[in-house]
Amino acid sequence: MRNVSIWFLLLSAVVFANPALAKPDLYDVDTIQKIEIFFAQENWEYMMDTAKAGSESYVMAKLVKINGYEYDSVGVKYKGNSSYSASRVKNPLTISLDEFKEQDYKSYSTLKLSNVYQDPSMIREVLAYGILSKYMYCSQANFAQVYINGASYGVYTNVENVNKQFCGDHFNAKDNTLIKCNPTTVAPALKSNLRYVSADSSKYQTRYEMKSDYGWNDLVALADSVTNYPSRIREVFNIDRVLWMLAFDNVIVNLDSYIGLYSQNYFVSRETSGKYNPIVWDLNMAFGGFINAGSGSTSDNLLTYQPQQAQMTPLLHAKDAYWPLVKAVMADSSLKRQYIAHMNTIIDENFANDTYVTVAGNLQSIIDTAVSADTTKEFTYEEFKNSLTDSVEGNYYIHGIKALMGARVSYLNSISVMTQVPPVISNIAASEKNDSVTFAALVTNGDTITLGIRTSTFDSFTKYPMYDDGNHNDGDAGDGFFAVTIPVTMKVAQYYMEAENDNAAIFAPARAEHEFYTFTSSIAIPVAGQVFINEFVAVNTTGVTSELGSYDDWIELYNTTSTQLCLNGLYLSDDTANLDKYEFPDNAVIPANGYLIIWADEHSSTPTGCHANFKLSAFGEYIVLSDGVSTILDSVQYGVLAEDVSLGRCPNATGTFYTMTNPTYSAENDCSSALSSNVNEAVPSVSVCPNPTDRTVSIRVSEPNSVVTIVDMVGREVFKASVSSGVDVETSSWADGIYTVICQDKAVKLIVRH
Repeated sequence: MRNVSIWFLLLSAVVFANPALAKPDLYDVDTIQKIEIFFAQENWEYMMDTAKAGSESYVMAKLVKINGYEYDSVGVKYKGNSSYSASRVKNPLTISLDEFKEQDYKSYSTLKLSNVYQDPSMIREVLAYGILSKYMYCSQANFAQVYINGASYGVYTNVENVNKQFCGDHFNAKDNTLIKCNPTTVAPALKSNLRYVSADSSKYQTRYEMKSDYGWNDLVALADSVTNYPSRIREVFNIDRVLWMLAFDNVIVNLDSYIGLYSQNYFVSRETSGKYNPIVWDLNMAFGGFINAGSGSTSDNLLTYQPQQAQMTPLLHAKDAYWPLVKAVMADSSLKRQYIAHMNTIIDENFANDTYVTVAGNLQSIIDTAVSADTTKEFTYEEFKNSLTDSVEGNYYIHGIKALMGARVSYLNSISVMTQVPPVISNIAASEKNDSVTFAALVTNGDTITLGIRTSTFDSFTKYPMYDDGNHNDGDAGDGFFAVTIPVTMKVAQYYMEAENDNAAIFAPARAEHEFYTFTSSIAIPVAGQVFINEFVAVNTTGVTSELGSYDDWIELYNTTSTQLCLNGLYLSDDTANLDKYEFPDNAVIPANGYLIIWADEHSSTPTGCHANFKLSAFGEYIVLSDGVSTILDSVQYGVLAEDVSLGRCPNATGTFYTMTNPTYSAENDCSSALSSNVNEAVPSVSVCPNPTDRTVSIRVSEPNSVVTIVDMVGREVFKASVSSGVDVETSSWADGIYTVICQDKAVKLIVRH
C-alpha cells in the first residue's frame, strides 16, 4: 500500500507541475467534451445576434470552462449560414480563447461547435470526418455538451479549426496563403469554385475569405491556372488530395461542398513549394443532407429523393465550366482513372463491408444519454434512434444514412465506369546495391506503372516511370516485373506505386498518397573523425543566398570519407549547455568527400535544405557537432568575424582555422585567401575538451604560464593554477552544472554532467 501511495504522490506531482498533461484530449471521439460558457451580460443573446448580423465580432464571456479547466475573458460568437437563425435557441458557436488574452487548451485556441443542424442522427459530421481522415488531412471531430450560464444547450459537434496551426502541422505552411472557399453572400452565381473571374482581385472578395495576412493575388493566379490552363493542374495542386476530396464528396453525396450548388466549404493552403492543398470543411450535411447538386451558373439541380441521391453520377459536372476543378480532372484520362480508383477504395473500406454502420452505431451509443436529455435538439429522440434507416421530413426528406448508402453502393457497383477491371500490383520490393536502390513489383493487367517517392512528409512525391524491358533490373523483358533504379541519396524514403491500363487504375497501398511504404537505406551515421566543421560565415551580407533568397549565416560540414554519410540522429548547436539545439532532418546526407551546408537562419521548419534554429554571432561563440548528449564529433570556438569573411580549415577538415577573405561555399577552402598575419587570431587562448565532461577535462592554453581559473554558477572558485601548456582537471566530485573556465580575457563554458 505504501508503494502505491508513493506512486500516486509522484504522479500527482508531475500532473500538477504540468497541468496540460492532465487535460483530456479535446478531440477524443469516445469522450463528450463539457463546454461551459458564462456571460456577465444579461442581454448576451441580443449581443450575439447583433454581432452576427453586423461585423461578426466576438462578445466577451467572463468565463469559459473546458472539461473543468477555466479561462477568463474569452471571445464567443455565432457562426454558420443556414444553421444559424436569430429565432433558434441552439446556434453554432465559435469560441476564441485568445481573442482578448493569450491562452489555449493543449495548444488549441479556437473551438468550432456545430449545432447538428438538419441531422436527426446527430453523427453525420463526426462519422464523415472519421472516414475522410483515412485518405487526407482533415479536422478532428467529436461531441461536446454545451452549457450557457448554467443552462444546457445540448449536444454539439466539436470540430478542429482550420487555421495557421493546422496548416503548419500538416503542410509546413503556417504563414502561407490560406483561403476559405465560402461566399460571403450565399448565392448560386457567387460560387467559390476557383473559376477565373477577372485579374482584379476585388472581384473575388464576395466569393472567398482570406484567412492569411495576404493571398488575393495568389487566388487570382490559382483561378487563372485552374480555369484557363487545366492541363497544368498537377503543377498548381497537390493533385492526389484533390482526387481524394472529390471522390469522398461524390461517394457520400456531400453536396454542401465543391461539387454542389455553391462550390463551398473547403479551404486551399499554399505550400512553400507553391502548390496548393485542398482541405475539406463543414460536413454537417454529408450523406445527402444537402440536395442541391447545381447545374450551370445559377440553376438548381435538386436531388430530393433517395433514388436521385443514390444514383448521382460519379462524373457529376465533368464538362461544366462552372466546376473547373472537376472539369480539369475529368479531362485528364489518367487523373480520371485515379479518381475512380479512390472512389472504389472509399467504398470497399467503409461501405461495401458495412464498417460505417458499426462506427455509426458506436457514435450514437456515446451520445445516446445526452441526446435523450437534450431539450434543444431539432428532432425527436425516436427519430434519432431510427435515423440510420428511416427518412425524416425537415425542410425536405433527410434520408437514413444506411438506407441511402446501401442504395448508393449498389448503384455505383452496377455501373461500368466504376467496375472496370484494374491492374494488380504484387511482390513489391526495394533492394539496395552500390549506392542505388531498385524498386520493383509484379503487375498484371497493367500497361504503365509509376513510382512515387519523397524524402519528407512535407515534400511532394517525385514520379518515376517503371519499366519491364529487361534493362532496368526488372528481370526479363515482358515478364510482368516492372522496376526502376534511382541513386540512394536519403536515409529514409516514403514511396508508393500506381498502375493503370486503358480503363482503370490502382494504388499500392490503396490509400496512397496519404499512406505509403517506407524504405530505409544503409547509409551510415558518421563517427568522430569522419565529418568536420570545415568553414562558416557569421555575417553574410553580399555572399551566397539560401533557397529562400536570404543572405544568412552558413556553416559548412565536410565528409572526409569515400562513402556518403547521413547525419540522422546528430545535432548542431551554438550553445555547449544545449547540445541538442538543432536536430538534423532524417535525410541530411553528405556526399562522399563532399559538403553539406546548414543555414543558421532560425528557419528550422523549412521543408527543404538544412536550416538551423539559431544564428551565428558576429562577436564570437561556439559551434558544436554532437550526438546531442555527450559525444562531440567536432567543435570550434571563434572570436569576432567581419562581414563576408569566413573562418575555414586549411587544408580541408584537418587543418587549422584561418580567416579567409574569399569564402568557398560548398567547395574546397581557398587557403590562398587566408590572412597569414591573422593565423589563429580567431582561435581562443584556451580550449576545453571534452565538453560536456563527466570525469576529467583537458584544458590547453596558447600562451605559456597562463593562469586558468574555473568558477561555478554562483562564482565560487573551484580550480586555479598557472598552466604552461595544458592541464587535466578531475571533475568527478563536482556537482552537475555549468562552470566557467577563465584564462586572461577569454571565458569558456564547461558543462559537467555525470
